[in-house]
Amino acid sequence: MLAAGLSLLVAVVFLLVLQAVGVEAISSLGFVTVVVVAALVGGWVTRRLAPRLPDVRRPPRG
Repeated sequence: MLAAGLSLLVAVVFLLVLQAVGVEAISSLGFVTVVVVAALVGGWVTRRLAPRLPDVRRPPRG
């Protein structure tokens, strides 16, 4: 879940940067590139953050 959320955040930031630069539209290939790069960056950041996060403690069943 963390990787998906971070990937979505990276994609949104990247699209906002493109809009701020003045890009009005991107092609299908450009959109796929944004999605792939966002997924790679989100996965990389998750792999760096995961060891530093506390363990998830779930209450016992019953």
